[in-house]
Amino acid sequence: MEDKRVIDFYCKRCRKSLHISYGLTGDSQTPVLSNITLKCGCCTRTMVLKNFEEHHILEHMKDNKYYL
Repeated sequence: MEDKRVIDFYCKRCRKSLHISYGLTGDSQTPVLSNITLKCGCCTRTMVLKNFEEHHILEHMKDNKYYL
C-alpha cells in the first residue's frame, strides 16, 4: 500500500500557514499546483507557483512543511 503523505504550504517570510495542502502522487515529475496564485493572509505576500514538480518539493520540505 502506498504512503499517502500530505505537504502543507507556509509563507517563508512570516512562517504562517497558507492553509493549502497537497497530497503527493508518488510520481516525481508531476507538476504541483501549476499556475496557482497564493496570498499570505498575515503579511499579504503573493506567490505564483510555476514549474514546481514533486521532486523539488520533496527535496526542500521539512516535517511535511514547505516554505514558499
